[in-house]
Amino acid sequence: MASASGSFCGVCEAQDVVKEAAFWCPECNEGICTSCEKHHRSSRGTKHHEITSMNDYKQLPPIIASINQYCPEHDKKYQLYCSQHEQLCCPLCITTNHKKCDLLAIDEIVKTSRNSALFEIMEQNLKEMKNNIDRIVEDRRQNLEIIKQQRQGFQTDIKEMRAKINIHLDKLEQEIQQDLQAAEQKVMSQINRFVQKVSDHEKTIDELQNNIAATKRFATDLQTFFGGKMFEAKIQEEEKFMTSLIEDSGYNKYTYNVN
Repeated sequence: MASASGSFCGVCEAQDVVKEAAFWCPECNEGICTSCEKHHRSSRGTKHHEITSMNDYKQLPPIIASINQYCPEHDKKYQLYCSQHEQLCCPLCITTNHKKCDLLAIDEIVKTSRNSALFEIMEQNLKEMKNNIDRIVEDRRQNLEIIKQQRQGFQTDIKEMRAKINIHLDKLEQEIQQDLQAAEQKVMSQINRFVQKVSDHEKTIDELQNNIAATKRFATDLQTFFGGKMFEAKIQEEEKFMTSLIEDSGYNKYTYNVN
């Protein structure tokens, strides 16, 4: 992806001329200045390239911007997609690793990638997971309040006992108070670790939501299609986490007793 300070026009650089790039061509994998942009759009070899402004290009998530149009192994342009291996293929890939695979033309399948239901489904899944996280965090916060109320209740019981029992209860009270605080700290620590773990996944979901939104707005069709696959895999990981989280915890309330 272009550096934060901007990139230079690849065509001009080839002629030992330095010009700031105003556009980016993912297929050529280089910047284009305003002077070269018109020729790039009209030239027979490049007029079908999807050119984007540098400002839009810089909005892309790095994982999407890094999607290349060319096979790194054979340095040939991707032309087909193997649905069996979920891989982009160049002509040489087909003859080596995908001879028996069902292959689809990239030009056809990427046409509908931007408007496919996949992104809506992923966004809805992320939204639902985030809502679940909010509910879980709120549930645990309420749990902390219950723990606090339990502590206060125990302290009241202790004071009532002390009023009825002899001086020996002074020592007993001190021991029970220490045990009580230790038990509370242990349970609170468990809950806080739980909430932190869930919050970390919430950050991952936030990042996925932002990346999906940016991809829908600024990515090329190829980037959108292949990025959707990557996002879908990551969302499935988060869904597995949420499923295990709900099944394992079941919103169980943490409590403790003083013996």
